[in-house]
Amino acid sequence: MLDSATIDSLAQAYHAAEKGRHRTRAPSVLHPGFTTEDAYAVQRAWIKIKRGEGNVVKGHKIGLTSRAMQRASAIDEPDYGSLMADMFYDTGSEIPMSRFIQPQLECELGFVMGKRLKGPNCTIFDVLNAVDYVIPSAEIVDGRTHRVDPETNQPRCVLDSIADNGGNAALIVGGRPIRPMEMDLRWVGVLCHRNNVIEESGVAAAVLNHPRTAWRGWRTNWRRSMSRWSRASSSWAAHSPPRWKRTRATLSWSTTDPWARSRRGSCKCRINSHAPARA
Repeated sequence: MLDSATIDSLAQAYHAAEKGRHRTRAPSVLHPGFTTEDAYAVQRAWIKIKRGEGNVVKGHKIGLTSRAMQRASAIDEPDYGSLMADMFYDTGSEIPMSRFIQPQLECELGFVMGKRLKGPNCTIFDVLNAVDYVIPSAEIVDGRTHRVDPETNQPRCVLDSIADNGGNAALIVGGRPIRPMEMDLRWVGVLCHRNNVIEESGVAAAVLNHPRTAWRGWRTNWRRSMSRWSRASSSWAAHSPPRWKRTRATLSWSTTDPWARSRRGSCKCRINSHAPARA
């Protein structure tokens, strides 16, 4: 385990990179033997810095929830991060590009909690009972570490993403909220458009067979209780086949230069959700 001074220094480097809109060197490169415990310690130290500036933890993120992403990252469990109050945007809001380095958009499910989850023996039924409602959302991910270290050519790894607060940058929420028992959440599908062109599609079953499964791991592995109105997100992938009880979230964003490195301009992300209907 790294000493507290090193942990704080790495957290400050991430904070400066986000504020200055530049990348920093990956902790796994700077400190051989960097562990999962070190990564989460850096993340907690960075969140402490943000809270010291008046920011508030509004929710939590669950990432790397698909089997494909876990294989690509050489891990066998999701990673976790905090969602800060200044990350949230309503659907259709102007999102300034000046706050990002090289953002990417991911379609998500947002869970708004009505009850606390307590572990470690938390079941999927406890999760469903604790959720007030589920909403479509879109996450903007923007890593603050170099993909490849400029000095050693060593690529960053999943531990660097964990220390980087899971790459969290912004979250767009909106659309039609649904109760978790109103439908089989495995068949929630998504179509992602950019300037009216479909870029990606997905179905929530890719999240460990059911989005609620990721919540069980969050309670068991992170061991942190949630506040009443916490939110978290889970990844989607693949396409939704026809089914009687299903919903579709259509996400679209438009801009002349959506993910440019320019500090100028803004983009919009709009979420349209469709209620379940009989075929």
